[in-house]
Amino acid sequence: MRTIAILVVGTLMFFGGLISGVLLPTMMTSNTTSAIQENWDFTNVTSAQGTNGWIAITVNNTGIVPVTFVKASVNLVAQSTSPSLPLTLQPDTGTVLNITMNVDYGQYDIRVYTSRGNYSRIQWTPTFTFMATEQIKITNVQFSGAGNNQINVTMQNTGTSPVTVTEIHVNNAATNYLSAQFTIQANTQYIADVTYALGWVNGAQYEIEARTSKGNQFTYTVTAPQ
Repeated sequence: MRTIAILVVGTLMFFGGLISGVLLPTMMTSNTTSAIQENWDFTNVTSAQGTNGWIAITVNNTGIVPVTFVKASVNLVAQSTSPSLPLTLQPDTGTVLNITMNVDYGQYDIRVYTSRGNYSRIQWTPTFTFMATEQIKITNVQFSGAGNNQINVTMQNTGTSPVTVTEIHVNNAATNYLSAQFTIQANTQYIADVTYALGWVNGAQYEIEARTSKGNQFTYTVTAPQ
């Protein structure tokens, strides 16, 4: 077994702006007994956030044999990539591998595994908070209850990261009518049952506002049934 450590200090790009970050040694650990070792390195890290956050690394085959990459992980969680894996690099060639990110971490352990059981590792501590933008929609509101005191709010998480809803307000009132917070996973929906103590009025217009743990607000205007 042979381990080659390469110290990489990368320049991070964030929406066109330069942000410095720290890359600890890239570890290429061989788990094969082959006489010809795989060799590759990472030369750059860029990043972006949004509905589809990502980390991009430039991977170079610096050896004399083809290298097939089969999996990428962040903090030991497998992630999807573009181009998709498996991907084979011939000697003296490189490519940019985009790793989709759905979670926000303080430190990133980025690993890329090969078909021979070897892997490279970058420990990256960004100097900014990397997180996918919260994206939820209120898609439906239903009014019910014997005393006109129930409002059912359907929300869809259209983003790539979980969203925790902590409050639901009606008509911009200070009162939080949500009894307990809940988390909506990416690409799923949730129906919140809200007890509206004032009682809704037939034919009246209501603005429903959902507030998240990160301070974002999402509103929906609806008219109660006649």
